[in-house]
Amino acid sequence: MKRLFSGRVCAYLLMGMLLNTPFSVFAITPSPQIIAQLQQLSPREQQALAKQYGFDLPQGLGSGNLQQADPGVVGEPGEPIDVFDGVPRRLNDPDFIRDDPSKRRLRDLRELEDDDELKRFGLNIFDREISTFSPVDDLPVPENYALGPGDSVSVLLYGKEQDELLLMVNRDGSLQFPRLGSINVAGLTFADLKAVIEERVKRQFVGTNAVVSIGKLRSINVFLAGEVIAPGSYSVSGLSTVTQVLYAAGGVTDIGTMRNIQVKRQGKVVVSFDMYDLLLRGDTANDIRLSSGDTVFVPVMNSLVTAVGEIRRPALYETLPGESVGDLLQMAGGVSAQGYSRSASISRYAVGEASRSRIQLDFENEVDLAIEVVDGDFLEVGRVKEDIRSQVVLRGAVARPGGYAWREGLRVSDLLTSIDDDLLNETDLNTGLVVRRTGFGLEVDVLGLSLVDAIGEPGTAKDLLLQAQDEVLIFSLPYFNDSYKALRENLVDFNDGSKNESTNLSERGKILRQEIDRGGGFHAAGSE
Repeated sequence: MKRLFSGRVCAYLLMGMLLNTPFSVFAITPSPQIIAQLQQLSPREQQALAKQYGFDLPQGLGSGNLQQADPGVVGEPGEPIDVFDGVPRRLNDPDFIRDDPSKRRLRDLRELEDDDELKRFGLNIFDREISTFSPVDDLPVPENYALGPGDSVSVLLYGKEQDELLLMVNRDGSLQFPRLGSINVAGLTFADLKAVIEERVKRQFVGTNAVVSIGKLRSINVFLAGEVIAPGSYSVSGLSTVTQVLYAAGGVTDIGTMRNIQVKRQGKVVVSFDMYDLLLRGDTANDIRLSSGDTVFVPVMNSLVTAVGEIRRPALYETLPGESVGDLLQMAGGVSAQGYSRSASISRYAVGEASRSRIQLDFENEVDLAIEVVDGDFLEVGRVKEDIRSQVVLRGAVARPGGYAWREGLRVSDLLTSIDDDLLNETDLNTGLVVRRTGFGLEVDVLGLSLVDAIGEPGTAKDLLLQAQDEVLIFSLPYFNDSYKALRENLVDFNDGSKNESTNLSERGKILRQEIDRGGGFHAAGSE
């Protein structure tokens, strides 16, 4: 057996073996506890165990078809199961509460992993195993690269003399060039080095020119301290920058700053690097190339604020002293297309208060945009209404019902220009309504209209002038209604042999006319 049984199952099996008695004597049907443990074994192991101790497997066990078993009792295949108060239960069952702190912590951790919570902006840049930030040695060497001990210089001579030399910069910063002697290159840039060597070769080797390039770059030792994932000393390429060594150290911690990363050289801060400059604006001016002996120090961040709602990039953002709501809005990418810029607010921890306070914001107000954000602020931007205000709605017996754009001077004839193209066969041309909201939308006015007059005399008073959010209701003729059709199909046959066909038709017509008149003269399309 590849797996271990629980203590209770082992006790049952041991009892059967000691008494040399078939297991079925003790339990003809396995208890729920045993079923729960059997559920965790493979079908082959279940069959072997049942055969060995002489009991029958319940339905759904031993066949590999676990779907027949009650998932509410024994769990789904591969689902963690435990026995509580004699009843097998799933560990991730929301109704299952066990006095086991370790199980509760495990469940809580799983819930946290599944929770799609807001992330801190920019922190995931260090999560990838492969990144363009990782230092490499085969990059082109920039002209301002400063040479130092450990660098190698490749010199190609051509012309009267031909040779290829690989020279190493010594600890004292000198370069030993055959037949030219020692050349001091410590502190020289790559551009200066090329000029010095080319000038001396041309002057001392008549008819010979030189091509200078950098061979193998030296390694430098830098130290990372503060809130980094793996602080310590690192040996990196001489071309490494601040972001590259941070990537080598795993990035900053959850409380480490990304806005004030300091590079210290001989005890003095030579540069402060704001990674938001790189992430938001692509500015690498302060992502300087490091020198051997530099220390990269990451302090604790100053403040963290939350931006959610209808903005383009909801996240947690680190802010610096003096930054405002407008600055935060720029970091978050601005208001989304569905956002309502005049409905935003900040909930803030008030000093000395037991609860938060709320500050209402209007992004179209420069005073509100200038409000300074502080640690713990929670910015939320509201959403616009789904209603369309600048439209009129056409309903009823028309060819194309729906919303239409409203403009000044819009009339009924602009929506329904042709009886043949825009109306249905059953449309009542003499009856229609315009429903209009008045009094801040709390009251409704109903205006009658005739489509014959509106379409026949466009631009006149009979062609009603429409307002925004008007609803134009067009009705169908009553004898096209379903009630009329049913009446016509189910009319009793008056032909009793004593009346002729014309009399029967006349009687039918009277009944139909009575039903039409009883309908009130007009009906909405599709109504009974």
